Amino acid sequence: MEGVVSGNERLTETEQFAHYQAASVYMDMDMHMFMLMYGVTPRFTLMGMAHYNSNYMKMRMNMGTVIHGHAMQTSGMGDTKLYAMYKCRSKQSEKIITTLGVSIPTGSTRISGKATHVMYPLARFPYAMQMGTGTWDIMPALTYLYQTALWNAGVQAHATIRSGFTKLGYRWGNEVQLNAWLARRMLPFLSTSLRTEAAYAECIKGSDRDLEITKEVAANPANYGGSRYLIYPGVLVQFEKSVLRSFRWSAEYGLPVFESRFGWQMPVKRSFNFSVSVAF
Repeated sequence: MEGVVSGNERLTETEQFAHYQAASVYMDMDMHMFMLMYGVTPRFTLMGMAHYNSNYMKMRMNMGTVIHGHAMQTSGMGDTKLYAMYKCRSKQSEKIITTLGVSIPTGSTRISGKATHVMYPLARFPYAMQMGTGTWDIMPALTYLYQTALWNAGVQAHATIRSGFTKLGYRWGNEVQLNAWLARRMLPFLSTSLRTEAAYAECIKGSDRDLEITKEVAANPANYGGSRYLIYPGVLVQFEKSVLRSFRWSAEYGLPVFESRFGWQMPVKRSFNFSVSVAF
């Protein structure tokens, strides 16, 4: 993410300083997911997912007569997610899958800056820099898949429902996401794809009682949530023979098409997904 926008208007550093002590320059967010799926029956599957996250935010702070550059960096294990999936309809070319998931709040929400940190000395970092949500979340989903020898298409509706407030006095907003994709096999081992993602999230309810909202954009709970629309061209490689036949490599490059955020937020500049999976 890069810069700060209000609606569709990009805000200058001076405009940010008029409301906050620091101006956001850019932010990198990395999420590493480790997933295990087990087919209990041909129709019923269980899945568990662990996360390791790392965040880096570059900022500039108004020190009166001098503009001081500094950064925040956090990392650690995120929330753990468990899913149960059931195929309601399973034909040769069509599948309908219902999913019910739960997010366990194993990610920390209390990461603080060191005593020498310029903005957050021994104080908690803002919401976006924490590793988890701090709440148990329910995640229902419905997926439709259609597949032929050359084509693969699907659509999925997914929601995240927050169960309550954290002990710090806030909760992330509920979310809903719709994905649709189309893929075509170009070679026996190579497929290309195009996926679209539309998402909406509510703003954060309540606030961290120890976090000053005038510190920066990310410290204000009103500056979270909104809607976004991205497209992801992608590629998938899976060899049909040799020892590599059990492996699948895939990559997607995400480009923002439309964003409408609540308050002031950092817009997405680009997103990249890469995965390796093996069946055994």
